[in-house]
Amino acid sequence: MPLDTIAAGRAWTYSHNIGRRATAGMGFNWPIAMAVGKDGVMFVANRTPHISKFTIDQEFIHEFGRTGEFEFLSGLALDKDQNLYASDEWRNRITVFDNDGNVLRTWGEEGEGPGQLNGSTGLTFDADDNLWVVNGLNSRIQKFSKDGEFISGFGVKGDGPGELDMPWGITVDNNGDVYVADWNNHRVQKFSPDGTHLLTFGSGRTTGVANDGSTPYMHALVHDIGVPPNDLNHPADVAVDGDGDVYVADWMNERVVIFDAEGKTLATLRGDAHEISKWAAMGLDANPDMRRRHRLAKNPEVKQYFRMPSYCAFDQENNRLLVCDTMRHRIQIYQKVDGYKDPQFNL
Repeated sequence: MPLDTIAAGRAWTYSHNIGRRATAGMGFNWPIAMAVGKDGVMFVANRTPHISKFTIDQEFIHEFGRTGEFEFLSGLALDKDQNLYASDEWRNRITVFDNDGNVLRTWGEEGEGPGQLNGSTGLTFDADDNLWVVNGLNSRIQKFSKDGEFISGFGVKGDGPGELDMPWGITVDNNGDVYVADWNNHRVQKFSPDGTHLLTFGSGRTTGVANDGSTPYMHALVHDIGVPPNDLNHPADVAVDGDGDVYVADWMNERVVIFDAEGKTLATLRGDAHEISKWAAMGLDANPDMRRRHRLAKNPEVKQYFRMPSYCAFDQENNRLLVCDTMRHRIQIYQKVDGYKDPQFNL
């Protein structure tokens, strides 16, 4: 499989991956969300639950937040001061940490009224440092000050334009428009800041194909025979880059679908982690028995591909895409190249 994905004057070049399965230290356990900070520092929310802090160069810094602080971590976001906000979909609250992982405050009240939370999942900040929170079980989106003061909200349950059904991920573009991964409607919707529906990405239908990537047959069914790129299957998250290209973590189809700003499908990424991460290599080097078992793995060729990716983020400063490859306990990283000139691909 090529390590470059090329379309319409852009290229996405696979860089590397970070992670391995571990309940503590240099690894992840069901990474569900992430936040990209300054100077290559990253935070990942693990479902176990805890938060891992490390760098893009695979330097592990530390971890924080354990059972007792969280039940089901589901979203992360950084404000302009680099304080970290974490959502807990079970406790329906937001916990705010400083950049070193010290708790600053918590807020949130369970319920269905304005400013109340019910199944709080995706988080994102806008240019005014207001926090947008997805309420999955209320099928709505709410905006708060970073101190937790309710500002506004929109969304009702349904499958029509502008309606939502168990939304999950969220992002805001440079113009302030809001993109929501409408999970149970198999689409992503774009809204103005006041909640006016602007555009839909994806057909809103699904082929119903899901697999665990464990057999060559199932891999061929999804990845080689193909699911139409516009048919999303429970999209979990969405990201937008500075050019307006839209990235969708197509959870059950085990891929990332890339759209242009008008909703045209550009490309799909299926995962390219053909080599294990630095952390995984360190673990194998320290454990010869594990190294031998790794060599005996069945169907190792499928291990490079995404398995239920749940989150994607675009690092605007460094023009790179990061994907939570949740069921493989790692992050896959791609570098975007603009102005790619190759006539056969620039269609």
